[in-house]
Formats: sequence, C-alpha cells, structure tokens
Amino acid sequence: MLEYLGVSDQSLPLGFAEDGPPPISDGGFIKIPFHHEVPQTLSTPPVSFSREWLMEKATSLRDLALVAAPDDAMSPTINAFNICLIDKNQSLTNHSEIMVLMDDNKLRIGRATRDAGVVTIAFDRIGAQPIVKTGRNADSVRPLGRVIWILKSL
Repeated sequence: MLEYLGVSDQSLPLGFAEDGPPPISDGGFIKIPFHHEVPQTLSTPPVSFSREWLMEKATSLRDLALVAAPDDAMSPTINAFNICLIDKNQSLTNHSEIMVLMDDNKLRIGRATRDAGVVTIAFDRIGAQPIVKTGRNADSVRPLGRVIWILKSL
C-alpha cells in the first residue's frame, strides 16, 4: 500500500511531478524529485530517504529537491555529477553556506554569501577564484537551495 504526503492532487507543491507527490513506500522511504528548473540526465531519483531522517534535515518535505553537480568547482567536497539534496526554502545570508545557485542562467554550486548587496560565491577546488557580484550583477544570482546532503560515488 502506498501512502502520499498529505497533499491533494489540486495543490501539488512546486517541483513535484504533475501526477502527484512522491509516494512513501511501505518501508517509509521517500523519493525526492529533481529540481524542476535544472535539466537532468536521470529520469528517476537514484535514491530514497527515510521520512524521519528528512524531517531532521528540513522544515518541509515539499521544499526538498535533488540536483546533480554541474562541474568539479566544489571538489573535493562535491564532485561533478554528485547528487545533492537541497532545501529550497533557504536564501543567501551573510553566513557561508553551500548553495545551489542560478547565476546568469548558469547552474553553480558554491559557498555563497550575500552581505550589504554583495554576493560572493567561493569554491573548494584548489586554485578556483571566487565570484564576487555587486549591484545589478548581484541581483542576477538566484539561490535554488542549500545543500543538506551529498550522494558520492566511489
């Protein structure tokens, strides 16, 4: 028997498939969808999460999505194509967080801050230069969510 997350078909949360929210299996595991704004090569999520674990990590299951890292800018922390679980209910602050961002229509993952109108995106890869944007350029950086978990392959 499959149970749904208490969301009616008429009020689907943003980012969930049109045919309904992800089902919870009999074992209590949830498949989180890929972020609706980011093209993916995988058609279905490669991993399921326990509902209890997810509720410890995020305030709402509806705010969770998966994103594949577009490059190795955050290596060794996040490598290209690693799957990241993000909380979409997060915005840029003056505290550095690993964020998934759209920057001039380019997907980026980096340690991002916004302070006094200045957006800084720093990367973990040795030798990678941070991106600093001010004024209107800072407004072009749009957070998609904060990374709360990474699926790495060996």
